[in-house]
Amino acid sequence: MILAVLNSQAAETNPPAGSESKWQRAKEGSSNAWESVKHGTTNAWSTVKSGATQSWERARETFEPAKGKTNYVYEKKEVFVSKAKTEVDDIDNNVKQLADKTAAAGESVKGEMQQKMAALKGKQTDLSNKLAKAKGATQEEWNRAQVEFQDAYDDTKQSVKDAWDWLKAKTD
Repeated sequence: MILAVLNSQAAETNPPAGSESKWQRAKEGSSNAWESVKHGTTNAWSTVKSGATQSWERARETFEPAKGKTNYVYEKKEVFVSKAKTEVDDIDNNVKQLADKTAAAGESVKGEMQQKMAALKGKQTDLSNKLAKAKGATQEEWNRAQVEFQDAYDDTKQSVKDAWDWLKAKTD
């Protein structure tokens, strides 16, 4: 009888030999499954995050193209004006080179290009006026002056590019 009690106590404290290996396999299987879920979730989240970031960047560039160039606080007005002056000088230089190239072109090209140059001169004048407005802007006018300059700059720059492209197509 004592032997039977000891055997039953031993059976309670020591599981049968096959059950320990089953427990170990179940533990390993659940750990592996958890690692797979973690890995899959991390990859999925990374993909979603990357896609959302790219979409946001495209939307931001579409709807706020000049925002990065016009977000100067009023205290940094001189930095903006200095960079804007450099941009205006570059445009002026490109227009001068365009006029020089036009002078060397044939008569039919010169006639058509004179109209384009007149439009460019008007845009240059508008751009210079926007720069002067930004230079003299008060703190209340500052944000609008930046945006107006940047819009005029983008428009003028595109017009210069278009004129160059047109002239190149006609003279090649």
